[in-house]
Amino acid sequence: MRFDQNLPPPARFKAWREYPVVRLLPVSMRKSAKAMLSHLPQSHYAKLLAHWADLRVWRRTHLTAETPVHANRYALYKALVDTHLPPSFVFLEFGCAVGDNVERWASLAPHPDARFIGFDTLTGMPEQ
Repeated sequence: MRFDQNLPPPARFKAWREYPVVRLLPVSMRKSAKAMLSHLPQSHYAKLLAHWADLRVWRRTHLTAETPVHANRYALYKALVDTHLPPSFVFLEFGCAVGDNVERWASLAPHPDARFIGFDTLTGMPEQ
């Protein structure tokens, strides 16, 4: 019995849905762009890059000059702990791998009653 025998078949790749930038191309270029994009891995980062134009529009319409901008995610964590979270809170992280985020949050939280729990299966990413 093969490992992946009970898995459903993968969804059919639709370049126009995954990469809306294809719709912005001239009609004559869309077919070749879809063919090229179908060879890319199903990557979260590739999808983010494809949505970059939409992100710029969203930022222009939703963010103001008062919207805080942080240098990195750790600066964001620090700002959240300092301004928005109660002194005693519970932090749960699922798929924490080695626990870097759990340790970082624990070092930022000053209250001794704050709790930090990380879950992981320890089996790694499933293979195809």
